[in-house]
Amino acid sequence: MPSASQQPAARPPQAPVRGLLVRALAPVALSLVLGACAPDAWKPDDPYQAFLTQVRQKCWDTQFGRKAMPQLMPDPYTVDDYFMDVTGRFYRGQISEQSYRSALEGMYGAKSDSTGIRCLLEQMPKSLSAPPGNN
Repeated sequence: MPSASQQPAARPPQAPVRGLLVRALAPVALSLVLGACAPDAWKPDDPYQAFLTQVRQKCWDTQFGRKAMPQLMPDPYTVDDYFMDVTGRFYRGQISEQSYRSALEGMYGAKSDSTGIRCLLEQMPKSLSAPPGNN
């Protein structure tokens, strides 16, 4: 039997407090992480998803400057983040067509009349209204 001097030291009393603190802060950390996402990034948008599927199918063999559609949207779960961001903002009317073309031109070197941009614009629903002003 080990003597009193050989017994393992007792845990510090802070250990249970640390566990409580972690459990209490976990929801706060999660909300901060989720809050950092775009406000509409987690909401399903069936018309927009249908638009993206149509773009992926009809514009598959087109170029956006240095990038081809298979590099920008190879499948619904693997996408180019910048392309999806500006395309989503354009689709929702948050930026103008000119701003959209300029964004693709700047990022990918796509000419504003490239086959990829023309094809994508042809897939835009006609019912969407243009954004106010020239964002």
